[in-house]
Amino acid sequence: MLSTDTYKVVHLFGVFMMFTALAATFAYVANGGTREGNPLRRLFAAMHGLGAFLAIVAGFGMFARLQAAGSISGMPGWVVAKLVLWLFLAVSLAIPYRRPAAARPLLLLLPLLGATAGLLAVFKPF
Repeated sequence: MLSTDTYKVVHLFGVFMMFTALAATFAYVANGGTREGNPLRRLFAAMHGLGAFLAIVAGFGMFARLQAAGSISGMPGWVVAKLVLWLFLAVSLAIPYRRPAAARPLLLLLPLLGATAGLLAVFKPF
């Protein structure tokens, strides 16, 4: 079993990969790009998929380490909220290609979603 710090680094690396791919795709579409015209579409999709996988696996690994160290029973609300955020981010790569008008608002929403996930992890409010 890996240390909590190792899980945290892998988790953050996955999150950074996801956000890089999302921001690049949203910005491309917001500036008039199309799915067929994006020469880096497959690279962004691979980065997004691998990042999502690393984030969820390392996140659950970190949660398992925290659960083993403490007396957390069940799945706390902050974990459920982070899973909902992760699920939205995991499926959101397809949104701007299907609804190009949503690309700009989603691009502006990304930092807020990232900050929300960070706040949930740090403060564990519920």
